[in-house]
Amino acid sequence: MLTAIHSFAEYMGAINHGGATAATNVSVASPTAVVDVSGGFSRSALSHTVTDLRPSMTYNVAGASAATINDGGIVVDLQGNPTADSRVTAHSDAGAHSSNLMWMQTMAVHDAASKGATMAIASATASGAGSDAEIGIQHVSMDLAAAGSVNGLTNLVATATDGGSAHTLVGDVTLHMISSGIGTSLAPIFSYIHMGDGEGAQAGILASASGAGSSANAGVAGNVSLSGHGDDVYAYDSGVFAQGTNGGSAHTDIGGNISFAADGREAHSYILVDASTDGAASAADVHVHGNVELDSAGTQSALTRAAVRADGTGTVEIDGHLSADSSSPDSTSNMQVIAQGGSGAISIGSVDMSIEGGGRGWLDLFTDHSGGLNIGTVNLSAAGGYDISLHVQNANDAVNGFVNSTFLAHTDSAVNVSIGTANVGGAGEVHMFLNSQTFGTINQAASATMLDVHYQLADQDFAGVGAAPITTTTA
Repeated sequence: MLTAIHSFAEYMGAINHGGATAATNVSVASPTAVVDVSGGFSRSALSHTVTDLRPSMTYNVAGASAATINDGGIVVDLQGNPTADSRVTAHSDAGAHSSNLMWMQTMAVHDAASKGATMAIASATASGAGSDAEIGIQHVSMDLAAAGSVNGLTNLVATATDGGSAHTLVGDVTLHMISSGIGTSLAPIFSYIHMGDGEGAQAGILASASGAGSSANAGVAGNVSLSGHGDDVYAYDSGVFAQGTNGGSAHTDIGGNISFAADGREAHSYILVDASTDGAASAADVHVHGNVELDSAGTQSALTRAAVRADGTGTVEIDGHLSADSSSPDSTSNMQVIAQGGSGAISIGSVDMSIEGGGRGWLDLFTDHSGGLNIGTVNLSAAGGYDISLHVQNANDAVNGFVNSTFLAHTDSAVNVSIGTANVGGAGEVHMFLNSQTFGTINQAASATMLDVHYQLADQDFAGVGAAPITTTTA
């Protein structure tokens, strides 16, 4: 508390060392809840202790039972009251040559009898030269329950234009939903816990910078966790995006793990990660320092889908593993990792896919340029009687593959992709369609029924046999 604060990270450090204050609990009275949190303080107020800063950390609240809150933050209890959609928004906005910071410890939305759609949005918007907008929230959470359908959405957005600087910074994100409704395949009860919407149409975590000198940063220091239980359940993020255009620089950084857990009669989990630029003058990067894990567990069916893209000069790094796990009598896992349209690159520690119970998996790895993919290991496991198809540099089209708003069409490529090891486990089959030299070693577990490898061989000149690439298969 006696330490001078220069950044949101230092503010969180002070809070964690005895400086925490209670959040303000608010309720809503109107049938349709629209709660808005605004205000802030200038960056020029920094270099002071938390105690000195607190008088300036008073924020305006509209649409709730409290007119103001302090840096303890806000807990909105919807109490099953709204009969239509509900929205809770906290935002920091700055125009040219102005600064606005909003820091708080908690932004939480609760409802034990949820009705309609519930939305929570934290955003920073900087527009114009010298603009500086920052929102920092230590804990972002949503906890919804209902006897019927549930729909909860949370978005984190940083937008900078025309030379502005925008930062949306969060300590951790925990989103949970439970529905006790029991449906059937003919009359399902749909429930959702998600970030973003529309498979890329609206990003859940977004850093967007447009214009020379513009910079945007969307960051979560810890974990992002989404979990849902119900009848027909969806847990997803339609976009973890960094978008740099017209000379802007955008960065999305997750310090921990991103995880999705869907559990129900039918279970669905999904993520789309994309770093994109429109040219060499722009920059975009998505960096996940931990794992990206998708887990769908259904008593009837389960679907897990993941796509990771680097477009233009954009880069994506996932330091840990990217995993898709589907478990049900009818399981499906689909995944695409693709770098194209420039010099961008994707680096992933390992790519894992598991089909449990029964079903099929499809995994597509593709780049149209050298250095586009850097993957340490691929781990594949299918249950007995079922299979996974792996495609590396192999064409994806609507006839032989999957093409939609998530999984992109592409031709085959002769560009070599170097992946150290493929591990094949489970009691099912794995079919590999490898258009070029790919793996240094392929390990087949004794339990696997079949490993089927298809290579496209091409004439290449090497100094000798020892200089040619070699794949070793063990069983």
